[in-house]
Amino acid sequence: MKQKIVVCRQHDSMLCGVACLKIICKHYGKEFSIYYLSKIYNATSVGVSLLSIGGNCIYFRIYLYLW
Repeated sequence: MKQKIVVCRQHDSMLCGVACLKIICKHYGKEFSIYYLSKIYNATSVGVSLLSIGGNCIYFRIYLYLW
């Protein structure tokens, strides 16, 4: 059975990480606004850092691997 594709519009080009997080959250049944996620993950004019995503988890167990 095919799943529907979730679409999330970015307000600018630096919110791609936040938009991806919103799509992942929606897939798992959590609904958050872009504004809320950008505040939690400290989105700046250069985007969201991987460290910020790993440090501020919303109901998900996140593992960061650096090599």
